[in-house]
Amino acid sequence: MYNTEPLLIGQESENESEPAMAESNEQKKESLSFELDERLINKEVIDGYLVETYREYEL
Repeated sequence: MYNTEPLLIGQESENESEPAMAESNEQKKESLSFELDERLINKEVIDGYLVETYREYEL
């Protein structure tokens, strides 16, 4: 009924012309679109340098 032979990643099966690929959760998240937004939190002068602190948000 079913092909139960083990198939290694990158090895072609007899029934498919595409190689078998494992898809991780990170790859699934990449298909979602996110934008990064940076907001100024603080400004201060340290040793004569202006130091700005930002917080980054995913939208």
